[in-house]
Amino acid sequence: MLAIAGGQSSLADYCTYFVAYSDGSCTDTNSARAPDRMLGEVRGSNSRCMASSLVRTGFVRGSMTQGNGCYQHRCVNNSLEVAVDGIWKVCPEAGGPVQFPGFNGELICPAYHELCSTGPIAVFGQCPNSCTFNGDCVDGKCHCFLGFHGHDCSKRSCPDNCNGHGKCLSNGACECENGYTGIDCSTAVCDEQCSLHGGVCDNGVCEFRCSDYAGYTCQNSSKLISSLSVCKYVLEKDAGGQHCAPSESSILQQLEEVVVTPNYHRLFPGGARKLFNIFGTSYCDEAAKRLACWISIQKCDKDGDNRLRVCHSACQSYNLACGASLDCSDQTLFSSKEEGEGQCTGSSDIRLSWLDRLRGGLYLKNSSSKGMFVKSS
Repeated sequence: MLAIAGGQSSLADYCTYFVAYSDGSCTDTNSARAPDRMLGEVRGSNSRCMASSLVRTGFVRGSMTQGNGCYQHRCVNNSLEVAVDGIWKVCPEAGGPVQFPGFNGELICPAYHELCSTGPIAVFGQCPNSCTFNGDCVDGKCHCFLGFHGHDCSKRSCPDNCNGHGKCLSNGACECENGYTGIDCSTAVCDEQCSLHGGVCDNGVCEFRCSDYAGYTCQNSSKLISSLSVCKYVLEKDAGGQHCAPSESSILQQLEEVVVTPNYHRLFPGGARKLFNIFGTSYCDEAAKRLACWISIQKCDKDGDNRLRVCHSACQSYNLACGASLDCSDQTLFSSKEEGEGQCTGSSDIRLSWLDRLRGGLYLKNSSSKGMFVKSS
């Protein structure tokens, strides 16, 4: 089975390439790599690797639009059928896309002749009713998949009583409550805003992966400082943590030159507002520079795999210091108001004089501007 990888290796010039899984057999139920329930995968003797872009509704596949996975199949009535989450569908004879309820994307069926033999096959240790295709036949005995039981796996039952997150219907299937999905209602889903803001849903938690940016990794902040100029003092204040940044110092320097510096110039007031800020430009200058750096070089979480969006309070602090009206509700860039400063990048610790606070408050109250546009990395 092949997995799409790449996009982060300088040796591959950040191009996508393919890597074979050493533990990716769809028929091996003891594989070290567990089936991905977000993709509806199942391992077993009747599972095969198929091209697919399936992902449960409310989730996204990260930056990968087309991949593959392990899915059950059976050959009945001269037709190839495939199953996702216990739902069987007939494939086109020549192969092609099939969609499933509760999932976005599609599974690409192989052609009938690829998996279904047209000649007689000798069967040894045959199980009753072939386990109704709801289990593995091992030495003449059925080992049923999750949600099925009986000597031939023909009976359906609600796994773990739907884990307290759903209703067990009379046919033995779970009807999950809002916020949960899966054959046993054990998987939490995220609000649809998660994917709209560039996040990835991981069991109910909206995460923003550092690896979504090609060539970026979470690195010790102290190792980045020597390659920085504009953002050097910003990261020095948090040298004990990690930041999501390009893994190559030359690219990090280019990031400062072509992204951070132009953003800093956009954020620092010009024209009439520069005249308005004539007595307090040092506060605004610091706030604009910090915000430009935080937008492009974000902190990583404690696990070291997710980037943390810029704090909502940091955006508000910038607006106050510069008399600006940047849209702090843009959750593609900024965290929500509910997230504390330990869950996001930056802070609001710029100390403003009473004149700056008054000036910023008056500007925000009277401004008719709809905000500024800042390009992220």
